[in-house]
Amino acid sequence: MNTPTMGTPLRARAAGILAVGILEALFLGGLLLVQADRANAQTATTSPVVSSIVATSTTPTTANITWMTDIGATSQVAYGTTTAYGTWSAYNPATTTSHMATLSGLVANTLYHFQVRSAGTSTATTTSADQTFTTMASTTTDTTAPVISALTASATTTSATISWMTNEPTTMQVSYGTTSAYTASSTLDSTLMTSHTVMLSGLSPNTTYHFQARSADAVGNTATSTDQMFMTTTSTSTDATAPTISSIAAMASTTGATISWMTNEPTTMQVRYGTTSTYTASSTLDSTLMTSHSTALSGLASNTTYHFQVLSADAAGNMATSTDQTFMTTSTATTTPDLAAIQAEINRLWQKIAELMVLIQQLIANGGGGGGGNNNGGSVYPPYTPTSPAAIDQNGETVEAGRSINFLGHNFGREENVTVASGGVTLKTVHADGGGNFSTGSMSVSNTPGTYTYTFTGAGSGRSASATITVTPED
Repeated sequence: MNTPTMGTPLRARAAGILAVGILEALFLGGLLLVQADRANAQTATTSPVVSSIVATSTTPTTANITWMTDIGATSQVAYGTTTAYGTWSAYNPATTTSHMATLSGLVANTLYHFQVRSAGTSTATTTSADQTFTTMASTTTDTTAPVISALTASATTTSATISWMTNEPTTMQVSYGTTSAYTASSTLDSTLMTSHTVMLSGLSPNTTYHFQARSADAVGNTATSTDQMFMTTTSTSTDATAPTISSIAAMASTTGATISWMTNEPTTMQVRYGTTSTYTASSTLDSTLMTSHSTALSGLASNTTYHFQVLSADAAGNMATSTDQTFMTTSTATTTPDLAAIQAEINRLWQKIAELMVLIQQLIANGGGGGGGNNNGGSVYPPYTPTSPAAIDQNGETVEAGRSINFLGHNFGREENVTVASGGVTLKTVHADGGGNFSTGSMSVSNTPGTYTYTFTGAGSGRSASATITVTPED
């Protein structure tokens, strides 16, 4: 009597397993592509919702800003004594729904403006409306006068520009005259700043002038420089005509702008700017006499309208001032779906199909793979032991500030979770495939230029690798 063979049922079972695996891979691949299309359509419009903003002055010189978002997002605060802000808190790339930023180096009993900013892993940045808080009054009496340094004078035929620095925010004023008794003073500027520039006009050519800089801090402590001198240049002719300004243009980026213009004769150049036409800041005066001018402004808030005015003075001191102009900074760049990561996932699914085919061959060779054989403790995968160290492809790469990066890892444990951390903060957890490989998908890098190290650790195998990324300023 012939013994029935198991070949036909076994082959049928193998074919069924292969068919199911192929259908699963094709279905998941198609689903991934659909999700990519949806993400691509939603990326530009989806932003975290910011709520529950609270500012607490913890000491006379520090404050804590807290807020909530409806999805996991990064944390950063722009702040300053005006709505131009100008200072940023440390950028926290960790995505969370509960946020806190600590502001330090503040001035006691002073009103501050601030905005909170949060961005999800693959979403646009949300910037809150302007908020304010007032720091606590100092518990100690400030009796120390500011320190004046870097005092300089640059003179033309009938004008002079006086510049200096102070070690704390102060007012600015200059007393001047042809003797150290002084006979005139510039208009007092009560805006508290550390960088000061005062222009004196209506001076006599070829004349020695004495001057003295004066600065007072927030509580009235006043510093006065020693007597200084400058000499106006000799006039070859009487020039009372102001230069003509033309071709004013502004080219803005996310946090900066370049202002350019032309004059009909060689002149100095300076720009006043702010979020209103009263202006709150000025670029550094460039006393080089030219007809083509370009000044870069930095530290601006994104997606914000700025007013500005250009100033040019000729060799005789005749000053030309433009009318009020405006420009708008661009929005923070959004992150698009990482198609390379999606392709890597599809490749991983095809790899599983290949592994299923190997398994089928083993089942056929073992007569069905019932007892014994290599079942790897019940797993459907062949044995796997990495022989090379765990590694990250993107180690050593350079990325622009605020952009995204997709890390690709290799030689980790099969089908294990891998944590991604930076600066002691866990950023996300990804899953390695049957070959110990993974893709993190798009991850936002810091808005602050510098070098950052990301650590990748397998939860089951204990295998780890790191990647060092250099973040450069945004173009």
